[in-house]
Amino acid sequence: MKRALTLIIFICCLLTLKAQQGELVLHSIDLPDRFSQQIIRCMEQDKLGMLWFVTNEGLFRFDGNEVVHLGPETTPRIPHGNIKVLFTDANGNLWVGAQDGITRLNLTTWKTGELKFPEGTDALSRYIRTIARDHNGTVYAGTQNGKVYR
Repeated sequence: MKRALTLIIFICCLLTLKAQQGELVLHSIDLPDRFSQQIIRCMEQDKLGMLWFVTNEGLFRFDGNEVVHLGPETTPRIPHGNIKVLFTDANGNLWVGAQDGITRLNLTTWKTGELKFPEGTDALSRYIRTIARDHNGTVYAGTQNGKVYR
């Protein structure tokens, strides 16, 4: 019993030392000045390394130098004002989930498609809170009131 306890304490000490050696250090990214007063609500990185993020002003793509804004008045058009979640899939799409629906942006062609809900879908069932995919590549969207769409 005493040996087992000693072994467990020894293993815990080793794990603690290993964790301290592999400390995570955060480094800030220099964004253009226009974002100094913005709240970044969510972020995603696509397979080309572009950083996508959402602020109170909408959706932005940052390539390390240039910032591109996408919204209801731009081409491509992202019709949502209150974006809640971003998700990139293996097929090169950026999925934009918002309080009023979901849009898929093809990152190669820059074409968008707003996904349609069944007729009569209430507001909370359109309120996208999370997006994920399974091992087969099927994309799922979870809503404010517990519905899941695919």
